[in-house]
Amino acid sequence: MAQETIQGGERRSERWARVNFPNKFVHPHEYTARDGRVFDKMFVSIPPGVKINGVDVGGYAFDHFAKPREIEQKANGRPVAINFRPGEPVRLFKGTGAERRTLEIANPWDLCRAVKAHNDEYAKVYGTARAETTEAVRKPVESSADAGGPADPTSMADPTASAGATL
Repeated sequence: MAQETIQGGERRSERWARVNFPNKFVHPHEYTARDGRVFDKMFVSIPPGVKINGVDVGGYAFDHFAKPREIEQKANGRPVAINFRPGEPVRLFKGTGAERRTLEIANPWDLCRAVKAHNDEYAKVYGTARAETTEAVRKPVESSADAGGPADPTSMADPTASAGATL
C-alpha cells in the first residue's frame, strides 16, 4: 500500500482520489471470470470537454469494479462517486478492435481534478438556468384577492379578451 511521510516521521496512508461522475456516464455490466465467478463492473465514460494537461480525454472510458454504494447511486439516479487507488494509473480506452486507442493517466488526481472542474463549469452554465426555471415553476400563483383585485373571479372576466390567451 502506498505510504507518505508527514512531519515527525509518522507514516499514514495516501488519500484515495475520488470524484463524482454524472449518472448518465456510468454503465453497469457483469463480468464473468474464467473460473465462472461473476462480478459487478461499470464502464465509466469521461464527459466531453474534460481536458488533462490540454488533452481532451472526453469520449474515453475506463472499466471499474462496482461497489455496492456505487450500484445504489446509479440505481437512484444520483452522481456516482468513483474512488481511485493511490499510486495506480488509470487506463482509459476508446473504440474497439483494431481502432482501439488507449491512454494511461499516471496520477489519478489529475483525472479527478479535470472531471471536477468540468462538473463545476457545467453546473455554473446549466445549473443557474435550471434553478431559475425551477424557481419560476415553483412560484405560487397569486390569487385575485392577494393581488388587490375583486374577490369574485367571475367579475374579473373581460368580454373582449380572447379565449386562448395565455399568461
